[in-house]
Order: sequence, then structure tokens, then C-alpha cells
Amino acid sequence: MTNALEQDEHAEFFDTLESTFERAVQSVGECAEKDFVLAGRLFRLRSAGSLFISKILPAITHLEIGRKAEKKPDLTINMWDNIST
Repeated sequence: MTNALEQDEHAEFFDTLESTFERAVQSVGECAEKDFVLAGRLFRLRSAGSLFISKILPAITHLEIGRKAEKKPDLTINMWDNIST
């Protein structure tokens, strides 16, 4: 079980990740997004630029729903790298 301090630390960690991703998107000027369904769960891949999406898509294209989902995804994965962003 986590205590309140650990929960705050976890929240701060994920807030830092989100703000770092947003800076990476601003740096490259593009956020590529694709939605997928796996085991009945919706997940979204978001990439600062299109490089990561283009590299990963061939392996999971059969899971892509082909449009942006209307509901909030069960999981969102933000991807960026330090070299291109």
C-alpha cells in the first residue's frame, strides 16, 4: 500500500513526464496520435513527431481502429526522444 507522500511523488513524476512530452511536441511542431484496441481495451499512442509511430505501426497496425476514438482511452502512451526533440 502506498502512503500519501508516495502518491504525491508518483503524481509529480507523471506530471513531469507529461510536461516533458508537451515540450517535445512543441519542439518538433507535431503530435502524431493513433488509437488501438487490444483485448477490448482502447489505448492511444502519442508521438512527438511521426518517427516513433512510423516505426511501431507495422507491428500493431492490425489493432488500429482507423479513427480517433470518441471515448477516453484506457491507456495513453506518450513517446519522444531526446535527439530529434
